[in-house]
Amino acid sequence: MGAWGSGLYANDTTCDVRDAYMKLLQEQLSNEDAYAQILTKFADYIDDPDDAPLFWFALADTQWKAGRLLPEVKSKALDWIDKGGGLSLWEESESGGAGWRKTLDKLRAKLETEQPKEKRIRKPVKIESNLWNDGDVYAYLFHKEFDGRFGAPGKYMVLHKMGVEHQYYGDSATTVTYMIVRAFDKLFDELPTLLDLQGVRLLPFSHPYREQELQMQTGLTLYKKKDYPAEYLTFLGNIPVPEYTPLSHGAIRVGMLNSSSSTWFNINHWSYYFNQWQGIEYEIDINGEFKHTQRRIISCKLAHALYPLSYIHAFWLEGADATGSVDEYSDLDFWVDFEDEYEEQAIAAVENALSEIAEIDYKHIMRHEHPKIRQRIYHLAGTSEYLMIDFCWQLHSRRRDEYLYQENDPIETARIIFDKAGVIEYKPIDLSKFTQLNASQLEEAKYRRTQYLRAEKYVRRGLYLEAYAYYNRYVLEPLIDLLRLIHTPAYADWYMVHISGHIPKTDRERLEFFAQVSSLDDIDKRIPLAGKWFDELVEITEKRAQS
Repeated sequence: MGAWGSGLYANDTTCDVRDAYMKLLQEQLSNEDAYAQILTKFADYIDDPDDAPLFWFALADTQWKAGRLLPEVKSKALDWIDKGGGLSLWEESESGGAGWRKTLDKLRAKLETEQPKEKRIRKPVKIESNLWNDGDVYAYLFHKEFDGRFGAPGKYMVLHKMGVEHQYYGDSATTVTYMIVRAFDKLFDELPTLLDLQGVRLLPFSHPYREQELQMQTGLTLYKKKDYPAEYLTFLGNIPVPEYTPLSHGAIRVGMLNSSSSTWFNINHWSYYFNQWQGIEYEIDINGEFKHTQRRIISCKLAHALYPLSYIHAFWLEGADATGSVDEYSDLDFWVDFEDEYEEQAIAAVENALSEIAEIDYKHIMRHEHPKIRQRIYHLAGTSEYLMIDFCWQLHSRRRDEYLYQENDPIETARIIFDKAGVIEYKPIDLSKFTQLNASQLEEAKYRRTQYLRAEKYVRRGLYLEAYAYYNRYVLEPLIDLLRLIHTPAYADWYMVHISGHIPKTDRERLEFFAQVSSLDDIDKRIPLAGKWFDELVEITEKRAQS
């Protein structure tokens, strides 16, 4: 008998008895006949000193709720309450069974009051949940208000049926049929076709920052006919299910339904998984099993180690993981918020967790310019040479307004792993506060452009090094400043940092042309061309400033 809490039905025995008794009533047996069958079915429980009190508690409670409490059952239950039945489960607990005693007190109070009138128990109507053929592919249109939280309203999710499973609950008293489906990890703006699914990966039905096997399928059932969203489902065709499908790829063993298994009533909540896995990679090994990548293993391990610590308030990612731009060369940018007096413990907790993954073969302690931020750089043995771990610890007393994130900011944002104290906050982007600073940057760019002759004269002198230096300073950099003012006004001082992802492709290619100089002749030819583009960019910048 397993117990997972101090509630009356937080153990296997009471659940079995309740479900079995209710099933007999649903089959339209009289209360007396149901009682007789229950005594026979659970004879072993009744003879067991640990299970007997739980049997009588569950039966008495269930009969009372149904308006069918028999005097004998009531007497047995109250007698076991007087004896403290079930307390043996809590002999080794620190509370000594205090929670269970409260449960028994509540049960006694209930049984000693008048039971409700006898309730009519209806025979359950069987609803067909296995609605599709194996291999069927349907597009589902997100349409409820909940979808707005994760950017899914009006978008299509594509589901692929992989099989069916029958799940048994309450000692086989209840059987629920689940269609086993997988989803493609892409939200479509328009109704897709099967051809649109080529090259689209599968969506994991797991939390990306928990240490668990990735589940690439889930169960879907139906309790009420009206919950089936037929008007929002479109049949796309059939993709045959492979004869052999690994467990984590769709065909799952009986009893292995994962925690994401759901009903059609809650199907809209699946938009959560699209949001959580955006920009996060996973791997497929040679056996077809889906696994966390190295960076995700690190994130999961740290989350698992840090979350239980009371002095750690929040844990989040910045950089490529937050913006969804991770590639094989991206590092990991972690942040932790901790109570000021636990600095040594907070740092040790991180390093201990990292050491459990692999040996820390590189560590550099940075001297951060902010007095309330600590920073260290790590690398773990056996991981990619590019997978550096940039870790920042922030004292909880740091002023909140110093690190408020801006809403809908594609450059600086946070991917929250956990936040127990509301540390991470967002505010609307207010570009007006950058007006004066950006105006100064525009004037500085204009001034420097007037100095392009410094580069030109060294071209005439035949001195490449000096010409190259002045070309960068007075020709290329003014172009970069203007592009920043136009496309990233809140980050106008970021110069070349990630600029390839911050400006349109046409501007990027044009800037690359001016950056690629290898001779005095290249510099000489590009100076006047850069001047024309500079004037165009100034005009755009000034028009935007006026509007």
